[in-house]
Amino acid sequence: MISIKKQLLYDEHQHPIKVLIDYAEWQKIEAALGETDVEPNGDLLNQFAGKINFGGDPMEIQRVMRSEWPA
Repeated sequence: MISIKKQLLYDEHQHPIKVLIDYAEWQKIEAALGETDVEPNGDLLNQFAGKINFGGDPMEIQRVMRSEWPA
């Protein structure tokens, strides 16, 4: 286990909200985790692009679906 020097930042209610670490410590973490560089690849997202065909009037489908919700 790597010992990491860190500082905690707290909000006005003394709840921890952030952790500050030195850049050298961050490099140790990255090295321990292995390769962390991620190249942006919009092609992976493009497979989900498009339009959903519900086979009817979208407003009517929405009314029917909402009528099924518990009150």
